[in-house]
Amino acid sequence: MGSSSSSSRGGTGSPLVFQNIRIEDREKDVRIVYVWVGLRSLISWWGANHWSVILKLSNGQYVCQQKNTNHYVACKVENSLGDAARQTWGEEGRKVRLSCYGECDVSWSTFHSNFREHSRYSYITDDCQNYARKLVDYLTGNFVGMFPIEDGPEFW
Repeated sequence: MGSSSSSSRGGTGSPLVFQNIRIEDREKDVRIVYVWVGLRSLISWWGANHWSVILKLSNGQYVCQQKNTNHYVACKVENSLGDAARQTWGEEGRKVRLSCYGECDVSWSTFHSNFREHSRYSYITDDCQNYARKLVDYLTGNFVGMFPIEDGPEFW
């Protein structure tokens, strides 16, 4: 999608930013407590999907972390699950479908420092799907197959 929130095809989702949690929570032991994979169509209903990872934090915030098509990582912090899910890049007007991958208990500060802003990540191939698989495995130990299970909520 590039470095802006919209593409020439009418894309949507978060810009290439790397946010942290609320300032007043940064010295606390904020934990990642739940993990979803978000999917949004890039082109029409039949096209490829962009994948993101949505995290619920113990301080009540939610995070959308995703790999940009230029292989850099973006992180957007929101105050609701729906707002975080809608940060998933893709075609404007397409819903974001979530797949639940379970609970975890991982330090936000450790995770946030290990998966840093604009860092390159490669996991078999340089794509958002394998990046999401890597994060889910790191956080929960769960396996994400070729097609996420899409058993979670949907957001427009």
